[in-house]
Amino acid sequence: MKKIRTLVLTLVIFLLLIAALFFVKSKKQEPASTSEPTSTAAATIKVIDLKMDDIKEITVADATQSLTYVPEGGAWHLQGHEEVPINEENLNYKCERILQVEASRTVDQSNLQDFGLEKPVQTVTYTLKDGNILELLIGTRTQDTTNAYVKLNTQDSPIYLVSSLIINSFVSNINDLRDTKLEEYDTAQVTGLTVKGRDIDEMQISLATEQNSLMTNYVLTTPSLNQVAVDGSVFKESVQNLPALEAQDFIADGVTDLSPYGLDDPQLHLIINVTETDNTTKESSTRTLDYIWGNELDDGKIAFMKTGEKSVYAMDSSFLSPLLESLDPFKLSYKWIALVGIDTVKAVDLHLPGGDYHFTLDQDNAAYTLNDKAIEESKFKDLYTALIDIKADTLVTDTSIPANDQPAIYFTYTFKDGSTKSVNFYSYTNHSLLSTLNDTMTVSCSLKQFTHLEQLITEALSTLK
Repeated sequence: MKKIRTLVLTLVIFLLLIAALFFVKSKKQEPASTSEPTSTAAATIKVIDLKMDDIKEITVADATQSLTYVPEGGAWHLQGHEEVPINEENLNYKCERILQVEASRTVDQSNLQDFGLEKPVQTVTYTLKDGNILELLIGTRTQDTTNAYVKLNTQDSPIYLVSSLIINSFVSNINDLRDTKLEEYDTAQVTGLTVKGRDIDEMQISLATEQNSLMTNYVLTTPSLNQVAVDGSVFKESVQNLPALEAQDFIADGVTDLSPYGLDDPQLHLIINVTETDNTTKESSTRTLDYIWGNELDDGKIAFMKTGEKSVYAMDSSFLSPLLESLDPFKLSYKWIALVGIDTVKAVDLHLPGGDYHFTLDQDNAAYTLNDKAIEESKFKDLYTALIDIKADTLVTDTSIPANDQPAIYFTYTFKDGSTKSVNFYSYTNHSLLSTLNDTMTVSCSLKQFTHLEQLITEALSTLK
């Protein structure tokens, strides 16, 4: 009997242990409680289910502003904002998303104030072509901001939980739809540039109308320079400093008084010519981009706008100094002191430190002389190349060409039409001479260039009979 009681007691304890184990396991499998209200589960719930063809217009409004979207010609347009540059791809994408609003679940509670629906963050009004109107109220976001509470403006509408990805498509601020890239261009396709401004002497760089083997593709014109040769490689480097025409901030629309932004007297005015080739037709066309920059702002940005328009934007001002520094007439110019084409010349007289030298050339008869001694054409052209290759090294701003001094070195060109041109070099330092570049800039030229030229001449003379 005692054995039977012991067996029963053991069995009862065993059953109790099994029950306890089952209870603990079931507790672990219960879902963790959340702060979100209880809901009715569903895979997806259609809140708004429309097509573009159903819509007359959609208005998205918040407490201070509204936008009205109108379908036309298979695309969406903003009513009343035709002058504002809009990112059309972004606009169409957002409008298509708000035609199909799906919820992940409905919320049981009905106190609208708890969900920001008594005074909605936004109200979306769908006006349909059949005369019906749907109104969607958008409330506050969930604590983790991944969803928002919405409801239709009807008595029997539940409260829905909708992804923030969809809610973000309801735009009532036009600045969220602006095209920040006002105009795009490739700096490699820039073929002309006009630069002027508040403290900038106007300069124009354009394609040369006449070109030869000694000339660049570009010429520079300023108030004191007339179509001087531009070093093409330096110009290409300079245009790399041109700014992207992209707004980082929006300032104002409908601006007629430019003075608050310094745009009535712009700090910088750029006119950029871009030549592009159509990949299909291979035809080239030129676009002109015309923009002005005004005052620098407190945050390191600068106000700017497209010339002739009324919207003012802001962009980073850090491009300004490098651009203006690179667009310097001396840096842009070829540094040749006298780039004289050999085809126009019949004689050259040189006065160098070691003596005087006389060149004659008759290309029609292939006859060339150095100090009245015949010289081979190839050797003569080597000497002529060294002659016209004399370059300026630096721009000199603290002195000018001496008015009464005799030049230490000079070249005199006699042209086929009988006219002459003298190029003079004046003593400056122990290692350099002063001269004039493009008839306007005082520059220094290293003395070693002239030493090298005279060495080539004396070596050539030593071989002549």
